[in-house]
Amino acid sequence: MSAGVSATALSITSGGAPSAGESPTRTSSKPSKLRQPASATSADRHITVIIPSRVTGQDDDLEAALQVAWDPETATVYADLLTSRGDPRGELIAIDLLLAQQPAPELHVRKRELIEAWIPGSAIDAWPVLPCNVRFGLLRGYGAATSSKHQMRGYLALLFDAVGDCVGDLTLAGNGDDLAEAIAAIAARRLPWLSTLTINRSASTPHPIPKPTWQRLVDATPNLKELTLRGTSVVLSPIHPAITTLRLDGAAIAVGEAPVPSVTRLDLVLHDPNRRPVSPTAARSLAPLVNPRTFPALRVLDLSRNEPMKYSTPSERIGIAEFLDDVERLDRVERVRVPSIADADAAAPLVAILARHPALEIEVARMYATLEGIAHPRLHVPPPRAWPASAHDRDVLSIGWPPQGWSEDITVSSLIDDLEWQFDAMPASAQHAWVALWDLLDRLPPTANSNDVIEPFPAATLLHGLEALDGNDRCDRVATRLLKAAPRSGATVHISRALGWPNGRPKLHY
Repeated sequence: MSAGVSATALSITSGGAPSAGESPTRTSSKPSKLRQPASATSADRHITVIIPSRVTGQDDDLEAALQVAWDPETATVYADLLTSRGDPRGELIAIDLLLAQQPAPELHVRKRELIEAWIPGSAIDAWPVLPCNVRFGLLRGYGAATSSKHQMRGYLALLFDAVGDCVGDLTLAGNGDDLAEAIAAIAARRLPWLSTLTINRSASTPHPIPKPTWQRLVDATPNLKELTLRGTSVVLSPIHPAITTLRLDGAAIAVGEAPVPSVTRLDLVLHDPNRRPVSPTAARSLAPLVNPRTFPALRVLDLSRNEPMKYSTPSERIGIAEFLDDVERLDRVERVRVPSIADADAAAPLVAILARHPALEIEVARMYATLEGIAHPRLHVPPPRAWPASAHDRDVLSIGWPPQGWSEDITVSSLIDDLEWQFDAMPASAQHAWVALWDLLDRLPPTANSNDVIEPFPAATLLHGLEALDGNDRCDRVATRLLKAAPRSGATVHISRALGWPNGRPKLHY
């Protein structure tokens, strides 16, 4: 806990009163809506909330501390201050802290109510703001691009009007002129909460963003920690003094005379995902970029996003081991992350690299099958993913709610696609929810009719996983219907699989 702040853990039930035998001492009152979500109805659910008994210091100090480094204890104190002033972001922070510990349908209901209170209509223009787009009181997972309706700066103006500077991560996509206007809009606003930025520049712009324009962005984002660049020569080094994680898709950085001294983690995609065929030779040509002069502080080299593209041929497979052999002074790197390994033969070149670099650790980011026949103390292989690498396009998951007699269908392939790029960034409790669902699906092979085999699954667990998923309209529809149904503690949904089409037969019938 921060200096000058003490806290009391208060266990409360749906009535908002302390549990029997507890008599916490507090020197300041706390609005009841932070202690207990208004929609909680389950009498047997206990929620533990940390309630600061004394707050000292200024808001600016708390905000500055959280903007530099997120800390749950400091966030709890900050949430208390915001809530005492009627700012819905305070309770949003408190709810996300609780949801990181346990699934609770009433908390998900309350979170949606608070998003509506913060952002009227739960939308920015035509873009819906889903619960997964708001984490700890900040907008996340949003982007701006020029369209037939708005210029990029127009979208940013709508976004800033809705949430002010409370933006945690942002994506900008467009050509050179669009990006210059977007950067001007950000510079005029200043975004101290922004920690993650993605710039996706069209290939038609050959030159780096002008240094004066880029410097305005640097000045407006003092706490930016992660930067993703997509395109060709998007910016010129040294980039940004606060960035520690740099993600590059292809040759997205033009190396100048200045190094990039703050970057300790470099994440590289060695090919253009929008171009086929993939050229392994072109991929290896990027190895000189990873040199000790440009990245003197590099400790982690992440190549895990270089999974083979769907329907790729053997001649298009990028040789990760060959790329690593071409990296200058690989011995200065402490850890390398690589994509999935198919078998022991594919792992053998990595083991050979470990033999040549005794201080190096290699981490496999994901697996789809158990690796047998090879082991090494510095080759870290995770358990296989809970889901398969792919699924039939007609493999449909049916989710039914018996009390109201409705069911919804979701294609299994869409879940796999979404989880592949979102799962690792989810809270641990949401990850556990999805693993539990896939454990069930493994026992439910698709049948000709979804009513052939039906299994129960905890509604609260399913809802917790669905609320963490972004961009899947069918999942959001199921979550919305479940929230309206207000499932009681211990309630279950019906789960089945069938070969069919979403919104068509076969599906669960009641």
